[in-house]
Amino acid sequence: LEAGNPGLAIPNSRRWGLLRNTISLGVLTAIGCMLIGFYAALGIFTGRLREKSLRWWFLLLLPVPQYIYALSWMELVRLLGQIWPSLLRMQIFGLLPCVIVEVMAYLPICTALALLGLERQDVRLAEAGLLCKKGDTVLYGICLPQMLPWLLSGAGCVFVLSATDFSIPSLFQYNVYAMELFSDFSAYGRAVNSFWLAIPLIILILIVVMLSQNGLQQIFVPVRSHSQVRLYLSGLTKGICTAAIGLCVMQILIPVVTLTVGIGSWEQLTASAVLAGEELMISCGIGLMAALLTIFPAFAAAAILCSTGNRFLRMLFLFPLAMPGALIGVGWLELLNGSFLHGITGTLLFPALGCATRFMPFGTMILTGMLFRVDKKCLEAAEVLQSSKRKAFLAVKLPMFAPGILASGLLVFLLAIGDVGVTLMTAPPGKEPFSIKIYNYLHYGASEMVSGFCMVVVLVCLTVTVAMIGLLRMRKHGN
Repeated sequence: LEAGNPGLAIPNSRRWGLLRNTISLGVLTAIGCMLIGFYAALGIFTGRLREKSLRWWFLLLLPVPQYIYALSWMELVRLLGQIWPSLLRMQIFGLLPCVIVEVMAYLPICTALALLGLERQDVRLAEAGLLCKKGDTVLYGICLPQMLPWLLSGAGCVFVLSATDFSIPSLFQYNVYAMELFSDFSAYGRAVNSFWLAIPLIILILIVVMLSQNGLQQIFVPVRSHSQVRLYLSGLTKGICTAAIGLCVMQILIPVVTLTVGIGSWEQLTASAVLAGEELMISCGIGLMAALLTIFPAFAAAAILCSTGNRFLRMLFLFPLAMPGALIGVGWLELLNGSFLHGITGTLLFPALGCATRFMPFGTMILTGMLFRVDKKCLEAAEVLQSSKRKAFLAVKLPMFAPGILASGLLVFLLAIGDVGVTLMTAPPGKEPFSIKIYNYLHYGASEMVSGFCMVVVLVCLTVTVAMIGLLRMRKHGN
């Protein structure tokens, strides 16, 4: 095997600068998401939707690709520029617009984990505190310390996603380390050197993943508080919560509204869908194959995690999250080129393999949570009462597992159809996915056609997300 140049693992002054840019963007985005997510979750937890399934409304556009949020903010600036023309003369690039767009894109992750942390806290402590202290004191002195692992885990997830993505920074001309990996391989075509080059970024992300494990582990604990205890917050805290919820609403409305205005008419949306019909079908094909490829490995990994709970194995199964998408694509190229499986590189199975590798951890987390919550007594009864293991599986186990499996597959499908990093490296010639088509068009600025392309993706994501939430609710009510 080619040894490459191990010296690339030691960054030079330029790559240190890129690493600092990556850390700055990731940290600022993570802090922003954590703070806003905490107060948004607090507002939902203390509001009217507290015990209703609609409290998860902020997840509707979670799988929408980040570059679509970038376009929606570009379009928003263009629309506001019609009122304040000075905005159109501004050069929108650098760290600040990247942070704003990424905070809005990743906000649902931190909000969801913060809400889970609120719902799974030890309510007896809060009830005891409320006997002699005000709501704000109990919140910051009792509830917040219990939630801290959840908040830090959400911030860690956001940092990892930010550090491994280059789509938004490239659109706003902000150089980050992940883009360097893609540029180096494009220039020299040496996969092993790309691996050595990625070592500093991988180490950084692995440290963040390890620090985030405690909170992520609690996601799988099947406990939820049903206490009616209420935190009566001060007017200032309520105002902050309302503002945070407003930002969550904006996270949904800005893409929908700006893209709708940018399209101009529904005829343009139809024309965009027809024009990119082939690319959309290619993306859906890649997403479907990626989802199918992840089912059995993700289920096996979830079963192992449920039975052992080993921290090392959990880190191993989450390791693909530490790999930039471009590096995963390069790895598959190096593995298959020159082998007897080389023919795969000319088919859609190739990018599907890359997407399955990158997004399998998300499917594993959903299935792990499902297996932790499944009624073990029903499974044991099926083993005893059914005449064969086959009948027990088909009649009892499969219906119980199906909603979680489908939800996991749908999430991988959505992430795969919006991926840029992996597909940019693995897409066969002449078979351009929809995400790459949009990403390329975005570099030329917003237009009715691009807005139409992005709205098609938003509608697909919205439809599949609603279906996925419905499946998870079915799983919940089925237990």
